[in-house]
Amino acid sequence: MNAPSQDPWRVVGTTLLVGALVGALGGCEAVLALGPEPDRDAATSDSSSSLSGAGPAAGSTTTTAGSSGQGGHGEGAASGAVQGGAGGAGQGGAGQAGAGGSSSAGGGGPASPYAEAVLADEPILYLRLGETSGTTAVAVVGPSGQYVGDAGSYALNQPGLIINDPDTAVHVKGGGVDLGDFADFEGAQPYSLEAWVKPPPEDGAEDGYHRVLSKEDEDSDGERDGYDLWLHNGELAVERFVAGAGEYAFADVPVDGSAFHVVATFDGVVLRLYVDGEPRSEQTLTQALTLSDNSAPLTVGRASNGGNELQGIIDEVAIYAAALSEARIADHYAVGVSGR
Repeated sequence: MNAPSQDPWRVVGTTLLVGALVGALGGCEAVLALGPEPDRDAATSDSSSSLSGAGPAAGSTTTTAGSSGQGGHGEGAASGAVQGGAGGAGQGGAGQAGAGGSSSAGGGGPASPYAEAVLADEPILYLRLGETSGTTAVAVVGPSGQYVGDAGSYALNQPGLIINDPDTAVHVKGGGVDLGDFADFEGAQPYSLEAWVKPPPEDGAEDGYHRVLSKEDEDSDGERDGYDLWLHNGELAVERFVAGAGEYAFADVPVDGSAFHVVATFDGVVLRLYVDGEPRSEQTLTQALTLSDNSAPLTVGRASNGGNELQGIIDEVAIYAAALSEARIADHYAVGVSGR
């Protein structure tokens, strides 16, 4: 039986119709595939921030991906990049640097267990003092400051006082750091003052009350207001004074030229001193000594008025708006001498 013959024009028409349908379906697939491209830049873009505060900043830096904010302030990633922006404002509006250091202008480096321990207690000021050049003391937290003093009155890039930490320190020889009007602690607000210090061996030739930290104003009659932390012939003291009346806590410190860790705290009633993680002295105030908002600069290594200069190496300065506990102070010291 012969197959029926086919109309060639019908075959051509069918082929064209099928081709058109296939093309139309392919076009639909193309439309579906060409949806809006996700904004990957928005998901991974770095946010930028700059160090700010009463002192001059060393410039802005950028955060790295994965930065996060904690407790209302941006904590630095292990790389030491300055945080802020998406991570939240730092204490007092300043960006907070990573545990490895402050910024490219400051003492950067690998992640530091000691810096992480300090940052865990939320300081309002943290200076690693690890600059290798320049005149800006870059803050990890809080306002950056200016190195002040005559030529040769301070030397940067000195061996740091924290074990297994590449961050360096500053040797003050009449100079210091001026941070501007900061950390008045008006009324009876609590605070803690912390530093690592290595003065030269005590030989009796150097006299005076050498300031580690100072926020003290003085009127025309010589009466002082404020607080400070000083060294004098092997003795460490923290004092608090109003209109010339003051109270103190004292402790002995090494006089052989070795480094030591110092912390002074005030809880609203009691002044306490700790040396190398151990409580050494305390003084319960017998008078109100309510501090006022004075305009004197907060200084490191010298008095607010520029005198009473410290001689020696100073490192890892921190100030907190709370009285650190004995356990936390012991932990800071333990990490500082072990590097872990």
